[in-house]
Amino acid sequence: MCMTLLMSRQVINHLDGRIIYDADDKKPKVLYYEFKITDHLGDLAVTFREADDGQLEVLQRHYYYPFGMNFHLQSPVMNTTTENRYQYNGKELEKDMGINLYDYGARWYDAAVGRWTSVDPLAEKYAGWSTYHYTMDNPVLLVDPDGREATDRIIEISKGNFKYVKDEFGTNSIAIIYLNGDIAYINKGKGAVLIKRQDVIRRQIEHRNAIARRRAFLKGLGDGLQNSGDIISDAGYGLALFTDGFSSLAVAVGETSSFVGKVITNSVKIEEEGFTHKNVKDAATDFLFELAPAPVNRVIKRSNLDGTTKRILKAEVGKVKQVTEFGVKKTRKEKSNNHGDGF
Repeated sequence: MCMTLLMSRQVINHLDGRIIYDADDKKPKVLYYEFKITDHLGDLAVTFREADDGQLEVLQRHYYYPFGMNFHLQSPVMNTTTENRYQYNGKELEKDMGINLYDYGARWYDAAVGRWTSVDPLAEKYAGWSTYHYTMDNPVLLVDPDGREATDRIIEISKGNFKYVKDEFGTNSIAIIYLNGDIAYINKGKGAVLIKRQDVIRRQIEHRNAIARRRAFLKGLGDGLQNSGDIISDAGYGLALFTDGFSSLAVAVGETSSFVGKVITNSVKIEEEGFTHKNVKDAATDFLFELAPAPVNRVIKRSNLDGTTKRILKAEVGKVKQVTEFGVKKTRKEKSNNHGDGF
């Protein structure tokens, strides 16, 4: 059955190229394999095979105009009995009776003029465009997988050989996921290609998840230190009227805990989001709140007031600082929530 199919069709296409059955009566009948290289649009660039001497033999090489027509003088069909007609966008070029049209499924495409031969079945979605336009006149970045609608996200080409997805590890690049899990990144600006193997991608994902867990832990730790520090400071300020040593110790411990928590929280936010205007402003505000009571406390310390009065005044200064800081935090949170809701 398989041999009958091979003899009748001569060619079997597969994901990476073709299997050719050489049916020339003048030499032994043999099977040989052709392999292909395509670009980010699925265009057939090079077809090659392994020659008898073990060297790679180029069979076809194609260069295209933006809308898909071949540079004919630079695209010879060399050393092969059967031309690979799956060329521009990986679609089959129909040459019978000299029509030279690409079969996209829903419509036929004429690469010589960059137009379809029939009306767009989804023409109502593109009221401002001709019903015969190809990829909204942008064939370098867009493709039309089945002849119905232009898109910059190719779901499937060459029977699932690869698919385009949103880039997760870089910027300004097209990500191609192969069936074996490898990813190729084609930088649209520089034309550079970076292949990332499946095991490398897995390690990157694990590393990224570990960073996310660490950041979540540090955020929780920072918030916990701030909250516990505020509670301890409140207790110290409340006991300032009755005791000196314990209240001063409680205030010192609480303020230190709160300050360390702020440093951790702001550091994680800057590491995660960068030195944005908001992050810099929040960090500067927290730092100023820590420094603000210092001049007032210095004046109180140098005054001629008795020790109890000094403690009470310092406690009041601390309370004012905490109340003001609480109001600022509440305003920050409200603004952040409103921004997240799209207001």
